[in-house]
Amino acid sequence: VISIGYGDISATPGNLIEILVSTMLMLLSGFQWANVVAGVVNVISNLNPSETQFCQTMDDLNKFMRDNNLKVELQRRLREYFHQTMHLRDAESNEVLMNTMSPALQAEVSWCVNHRWLKSIWFLKGAPFGFLVPLSRHIRPHVFAPSEAAPPGHLFIVKTGLVLYGGRVLGPSKVWGEDTCILASEKLRSTYTARAMTFVECCVLKLTVKVK
Repeated sequence: VISIGYGDISATPGNLIEILVSTMLMLLSGFQWANVVAGVVNVISNLNPSETQFCQTMDDLNKFMRDNNLKVELQRRLREYFHQTMHLRDAESNEVLMNTMSPALQAEVSWCVNHRWLKSIWFLKGAPFGFLVPLSRHIRPHVFAPSEAAPPGHLFIVKTGLVLYGGRVLGPSKVWGEDTCILASEKLRSTYTARAMTFVECCVLKLTVKVK
């Protein structure tokens, strides 16, 4: 429909008008075909917007590292970190989406997504449902790189990876930092620092009030 054949249709030799018409048809069909190809490419690129955005982020990272002449080892660690935290971009998009919901729907969706992690916290077992549902809205994802120390003052739940805390190795579904929620006095809280042994994906429960 948008081509003029593969050479089987051609202008009569020496006929200037037919040559001009054929040339115009070639140009028009070329532009039309380019438009079709561009449409197909656009559809394919939008099949997975998050992956497309991640590829753009990695391109920006590579340019940044090249412009600043970073060491090869540091470049490798940066690329690995960005790959490990790729899902956090989806979490940020999901948070924006949830903010457009009504408060009741936000609470219901948050509970469906995060209730299994709240069940890992021992002092919340038996807590009223009306208390746990709004509490689930405070859970945020986070990733620690190997040897990175976790900041104090929050409760953490391990999803994947290994954490060294207080001489113990904590794996998936393990919790640390409970004392920041149940002890009002900082003098009574643990002084241990949690340190990631591998890439650690965890849930962070940030509270502005103490659980009583």
